[in-house]
Formats: sequence, structure tokens, C-alpha cells
Amino acid sequence: MQPLILTNYVTLIYNMAQRIFISKVHQGESLLKTLAKKNIEPYYECCQGHCGTCKTRLIKGEVRYAQTPLTDVDEGECLICCAYPVTDVVLEIS
Repeated sequence: MQPLILTNYVTLIYNMAQRIFISKVHQGESLLKTLAKKNIEPYYECCQGHCGTCKTRLIKGEVRYAQTPLTDVDEGECLICCAYPVTDVVLEIS
């Protein structure tokens, strides 16, 4: 099942360099893939929601997953390796 995406834009906040990126997200593209296109490389390993390495602060917005992640995701967090935006999204990448 393909994730439902209602928006074409995701706003990314990269806190190490205090820079703000605004990037278009293509339908069916994970947040990690969008970040990689901007040469932003946060930590990740499995790309399937199993390990939790890519857990990122979700400041605003809603994401969905194609499959339920096996690792715990608290409110205000998302797994960018397998998260797809449903609304405009603001992330804090460390």
C-alpha cells in the first residue's frame, strides 16, 4: 500500500548549521530520501523502521508509515527513513 501524501512540500530545519531548508517532497518519497537530495545526511541504518537510529524530532506536521515501525516512536518524533509527510512538516535534524 502506497502512503497517502496530501502535500508536496516539507520544511526542514537543520540545527547544526542553523540553516532552514524548504524542499519539495515527491509523492512516494520518504523524508530521508528528500534530505539526501539536499546533501543532508542524518544518522540512519535500516531504512525500514526497525532500529530507531534515524529517530528525529517532529516539530510540526503529520507523517505516516507504509508499514508500522517495529521501534517505538514517541509523540513529537518520527523515523525519517520510512516516514512520508501527510501535511507540511517541520523537522529538527541534529
